[in-house]
Amino acid sequence: YEAIGKIPIRVRSRYGYALDPVFEGMFLASALLVEDGIGSTKEVDQVACDVLGYTVGPFTAMNLTGGNPITAVGLDNYHQKIHSWYRTPEILRQAVADETPWEVPARQERVDVSEQTFSHIRDALLGSFFGIVGEIVDSNISNVADMNMAVEIALDVKAPFGLMNSLGVQESLELVERYAADHPGFPVPECIRDQARKGSSFSIPLVLREDVDGIAHVTIRRPRQLNALNQDAFDQIEQHFRAISQDDDVVGVVLSGFGIKAFVSGADVAFLARIDSASMGEATSRKSQSSVQTIEDCPKPVICALNGLAFGGGNEIAMACNARIARSGQKVLVGQPEVNLGIIPGAGGTQRLPRLVGVEKAAELLRTGRTVSSAEALAIGL
Repeated sequence: YEAIGKIPIRVRSRYGYALDPVFEGMFLASALLVEDGIGSTKEVDQVACDVLGYTVGPFTAMNLTGGNPITAVGLDNYHQKIHSWYRTPEILRQAVADETPWEVPARQERVDVSEQTFSHIRDALLGSFFGIVGEIVDSNISNVADMNMAVEIALDVKAPFGLMNSLGVQESLELVERYAADHPGFPVPECIRDQARKGSSFSIPLVLREDVDGIAHVTIRRPRQLNALNQDAFDQIEQHFRAISQDDDVVGVVLSGFGIKAFVSGADVAFLARIDSASMGEATSRKSQSSVQTIEDCPKPVICALNGLAFGGGNEIAMACNARIARSGQKVLVGQPEVNLGIIPGAGGTQRLPRLVGVEKAAELLRTGRTVSSAEALAIGL
């Protein structure tokens, strides 16, 4: 699946698996808000877009997909097979019977929602969202890293565990607890309770490690950002390579990126945008260099499997490996485009590139920021 551009996750078997209960559960939470008279379908759609980042709200999504009948079946089955909060709300049964669409905002319409109504809908949507996703992790059919990524990409909403971290895990737990108190049968996930007790944010793996026959396969996985690097990714690369260096069971490493488009597309724009002073720029650069250096210092051979393009920090990471292998025929493989942003490579590119391809060729590539094909990369010794 990954080889054809999809984003698979491993899920243990349970009715609905990992993502359908989120999509249909959030529709249920939205429908209950309407049934209870807290807001209209248009108001709930608007708040869902504002708070959870929906591209279109849950009622609009249901109209677009024609999903009323299958959602009604799914919710009844979840009631029997997952827990009792799941059920088909009466307004959905009526909509299925009447074959009527939901009243939703028109394209580009902005629905005005009173402050009190917005707050009530916001809290209910967040509490149900966190509770639904947390229960799936508690069930052990999936995990925090996979659910955080898959919910964001497949349902086109904010990443749930990242959102909890942003709000604060304790506040997120309180939202779930309030929702559960108002909705019998809705469980408060133990994974959120545990994290709140620890007083820290959820650790969300962006760099994964899987050992196979003595080889550590390390994969940078941020597919929505084309595996662009932020500080968490740099830190996790360093943690993995420090652990691998001390692991006697590992004899070699393959470092790659997730998917088929990019090994690493560079530094995350938001990561760079936070740099607001020369001192912060230097500190960020030195921290990035430290992470990349752990790859070069690893006492095991490290092979970079360039599954796609490697720009900026991606190429700097690749050059820290003992060897680089790429698919042939790639018109655009690597580049150091930093000059186009008015900066220079900050994670070792100015030092490793001339050592690999010579000073003259490196100077030209660093000065122009032009890209290099897989054929040219092979010819110049990169």
